[in-house]
Amino acid sequence: MKSRPTGVRIKEDKLDFIKERERLSTVQQVVTFLVDKYWWEQKMNIQDLTRLNVIKQNEQATSNYSVNISPPKAPDLSPFQEYLLEVNDAGSFEKLGKTLSAAKKDDSLTAVEKARIELAGNAKRSELNF
Repeated sequence: MKSRPTGVRIKEDKLDFIKERERLSTVQQVVTFLVDKYWWEQKMNIQDLTRLNVIKQNEQATSNYSVNISPPKAPDLSPFQEYLLEVNDAGSFEKLGKTLSAAKKDDSLTAVEKARIELAGNAKRSELNF
C-alpha cells in the first residue's frame, strides 16, 4: 500500500552520496531505502530488547532496569569510501601516493569514483604542502 504523495527536502550532497553508495537511480528509491533501513533497525532493536528481557526474567537479575546492549556494528564501507578515508587520513605524500595508485588500479571503482578520489588526493596534497 502506497502513501499519499508527500514533499520531502533532502540535502543534495547527502542524496547523491546515498544514491551512489547504494546504487539507486531515483529519489524515490533513496527515500524507500531510508524508510526500510529505519524500519528494520527499529524492529530489530525492539526484538533484541524483548529477547534480552525474556532472558533476564529467566535469570536472577540484580536489577529490573539493567539491559546490556552492544553498540551497533559499524556499517560496511564501499571500496570508494575506504579510499576516500585513506586519502583523508594520509599523513605523508608517500602514503597518499600509494593510496591514489591503488585506487587507479582498482577495477571495482567507476571512472567517476576514481576521478573523485583523485580530486580528494589533490586537495590533500595541497593540505600536506602547508
